[in-house]
Amino acid sequence: MNAQIAYGFDNSQIASRFLNRLKSGDVGRVKARLCLGARAVLVTYSLVENDGFSSVCADLDDLAASMGGAEIPVP
Repeated sequence: MNAQIAYGFDNSQIASRFLNRLKSGDVGRVKARLCLGARAVLVTYSLVENDGFSSVCADLDDLAASMGGAEIPVP
């Protein structure tokens, strides 16, 4: 099963930086692409059931917040 989360940013430059950080492997194994006029990033990752907690969502939230982004409704 896959999960999708979108993060919005103030401008496309910051969204691109966030996307590049994800593509460099800063947060586990995720797929990401720009959306909403390149001011947001849609992230997809697999939910692996391994007896409990996966920190991917929390890691994504922390990275986005450090860059001034926040979770938005998935387009």
